Amino acid sequence: MGRFYLTTAIYYPNAVPHLGTAYEIIGTDAIARWRRLRGDDVFFLSGNDDHAQKVAQRAAEQGKEPAAYCDEMAAAFEEAWKALGVGYDEYVRTASERHRDTVRWFFARVRERDRGRAEPLLYKGAYEGLYCVGCENYLREKDLADGRCPNHPSRTVERLKEENWFFRLSAFEGWLREWYGREPGWLRPAAKRNEMLGILGEGLQDISISRPRKAIPWGIPFPGDEEAQVVYVWFDALINYVTGARIAEDGAARPDEPGRGPGFWPADLHVVGKDIVRFHALLWPAMLRAADLPLPRGVFVHGFVNTGGEKMSKSEGGAVSPVDIARLHGPEALRYFLLREVSWGADGEFSLERLGERYASDLANTLGNLLHRTLTMIEKYFGGAVPEPSDNDYGPEGDTIHSVGALRLLLLARREQAMRAYDALDFAAALEAVTDLARQANQRIDSTAPWKLMKEPTGEGRKVVGDLLHGIADALKNAAVLLSPVLPGKAREMALQLGLDGEAFDALRLSWPAEGQKDVEHLDEDRYARAFAEVDALAVAGLATRKGSPLFPRE
Repeated sequence: MGRFYLTTAIYYPNAVPHLGTAYEIIGTDAIARWRRLRGDDVFFLSGNDDHAQKVAQRAAEQGKEPAAYCDEMAAAFEEAWKALGVGYDEYVRTASERHRDTVRWFFARVRERDRGRAEPLLYKGAYEGLYCVGCENYLREKDLADGRCPNHPSRTVERLKEENWFFRLSAFEGWLREWYGREPGWLRPAAKRNEMLGILGEGLQDISISRPRKAIPWGIPFPGDEEAQVVYVWFDALINYVTGARIAEDGAARPDEPGRGPGFWPADLHVVGKDIVRFHALLWPAMLRAADLPLPRGVFVHGFVNTGGEKMSKSEGGAVSPVDIARLHGPEALRYFLLREVSWGADGEFSLERLGERYASDLANTLGNLLHRTLTMIEKYFGGAVPEPSDNDYGPEGDTIHSVGALRLLLLARREQAMRAYDALDFAAALEAVTDLARQANQRIDSTAPWKLMKEPTGEGRKVVGDLLHGIADALKNAAVLLSPVLPGKAREMALQLGLDGEAFDALRLSWPAEGQKDVEHLDEDRYARAFAEVDALAVAGLATRKGSPLFPRE
């Protein structure tokens, strides 16, 4: 069993979460659930980025102090994530004292390693340039579109002239090029790596990492200049990943946290949106290098969920509430739609019409229908108990194969495809593999026509029907396991209706064999089959089914 430390970006609480924010945390939740299913000891971190100028502005608009406003919004965010079935292990707040302590500790590490440098990594200087409050980002003239920030076109870009502290990002330009050369898979998708290499080719500029406290009082006092400056929100925010790891003074992972062992730093995967990739792919590695801390093992960049071709934005308005959609269609229907319809790593489009179509075609008419009709036939023909397999041989005869034998081969192929897709973070392909298994199982029922075979006087027809229903029950068991990262509640309900014990289902793991078993006799292709050993050992034959309400009622 390995350790896996997984994070989302942290969210500005200047408004309640929208569907684009939900897409990120739902996808990351699915990764966490998948890694747990694979046998890893997972720590999943998310949180709120309290210290932003736009957050302080929104609090002022409501006549509230920023701290009180952020407390209210944190409760609203956590309530939203709970409603969407998200199960993080910790929700970090940058306004917490623990995070402030981590920021001070981080600066102390950088300053300790900065002593004696001819050109210190932290230095004070004058900043004059553009700033977008919506992005909380310094911009160049070339970044603008028609004089506006492309991500927040309704906002006027501010022109700042301030005395601030700077981080010498330019000192890491050569090292970052070398890093990307050594670790080509560190930043995914590959297009984002190429984008960062293009920026490195233009040359990096040093970055302002503080703001005057008179202008921006809401923030962490800048270590060493507490009276005059606060830490720039992005330099503050990125350190949250270290706060969540709870590392000790010497940079090692602390062993004394209740319920957690050492080893949760570095992070194994940061999941971020494409609008903040520069911070995570250029600034964050340089910050960690400056503090002499290990880099995360990977960064994955997802796309945007658009409506009407436009990116959703809390700042720009027009955002869709995921909680409202979940109330209409159920949270797991939304989870399925987002991860099936919007390819992880690319942009996608959301509409209620498309959600309804996907719900009907995949969930109600395929998965739900297969479970319902299978349990109905088991109840009608076999008294509600999954039949034992017969001694019939359904192997291929020439170029043809019986539906029962074909179903078993299809199950083996689709579950391996789904597993490989999940490992590659290709949720859409994983869900399509499972849905296709259910789709073709439905077709096997139609082509075999159990209602006709049961009328055969010899009893041979009954044996075929029993074998078919046993095979489909086994396929549904596998489908429940493979759907559980995305549909945790519905997958468990499916397992319970099949007659499986809930605790036994929850305990299933898809694990690689132990190191001693990885020898020449076990080729890579076979490893996926052997990963399902626990699932295959949980037999469905003889289970007393418990048909309940339709898993996905037709709307």
